[in-house]
Amino acid sequence: MKILEALGLKRKASVNIKPMLPTLNAWVDLHYGGSAVFHVVVEEIGSDAIVTSHPDSGRLRPGATGTFLYTNSQGKFRFASLFLGEDPGGRLRFALPERVTSLGGGGANQRAAVRLDATVQGMWRMAAGGKGVGEFTKATVRDISRGGVALIIPAQLRKTQEIEVQLPLSDGPPLQAICEVMRIERIERSGKYSHGVRFKALRPFEERAVADFINKRQADLRARGLA
Repeated sequence: MKILEALGLKRKASVNIKPMLPTLNAWVDLHYGGSAVFHVVVEEIGSDAIVTSHPDSGRLRPGATGTFLYTNSQGKFRFASLFLGEDPGGRLRFALPERVTSLGGGGANQRAAVRLDATVQGMWRMAAGGKGVGEFTKATVRDISRGGVALIIPAQLRKTQEIEVQLPLSDGPPLQAICEVMRIERIERSGKYSHGVRFKALRPFEERAVADFINKRQADLRARGLA
């Protein structure tokens, strides 16, 4: 430091990027190759790498750069990261970025537009070939976002399995969406299983309905001092 001062230079202040990184189990947009956009889940954040789920289609070339675009409780962010390759399970590994760019936003209102950390009662059933089959069964639904939900049921499903989820919205008919199981976690206290599922093909008006539902529920929770 004294040498730098003697030369009339200042050490560049390090920036703590941790609050600006995506949260675990969050959905992010991964831009690659100029035009491709993948929707992936952040599964691990280590000291030198970020691990995401594998996208539905397409492959990335090790050494290429991907751009992450996402929102967390602090706001909307973007960063570029070097693709390191796939791990033995097929997940994608990216180098931890040195710099994260803020795109604005933040605070409780920003979070409200992204995810609802509350519990609602929904329904689910099996699906095959993009079409629901059989009778709907009750389920607990948490962590609702425009990308997907956490579905809590007694049965353990399989990764990549297709199901249909029915989610009651505040106004209008319930949302019915084909989903894919992305991750599974056993809840020790209840013995049930929490499944992170992603919506496969929501139409624009359905995305707006989900966003409106999240915002209204968050506003209600804040009014009651619960958020």
